[in-house]
Amino acid sequence: GQYQMGATALKARYGNIDLDDDAAKDEDGDQWGIEVEHKLGKKGRIWVGYTDMDEEAARLVSVQQGKGDLIAEDTLVLGYRLDF
Repeated sequence: GQYQMGATALKARYGNIDLDDDAAKDEDGDQWGIEVEHKLGKKGRIWVGYTDMDEEAARLVSVQQGKGDLIAEDTLVLGYRLDF
């Protein structure tokens, strides 16, 4: 969801990954994220966001992406965008 306060937007999301494998038990994991985005006039914006995955979600994402034992991690992002 998103909540707008003037030039600032607060965003939140939740996800669940569910892997059904005939050879193994059903597995699932949870992921959530938050982000703050601020518009800088008509053409620019900055943002910061954080995404958290529980251990099971991180493992399942790595498996789905074909990365084997590599475990996806929690993520912090900072960004700046300028439209021309």
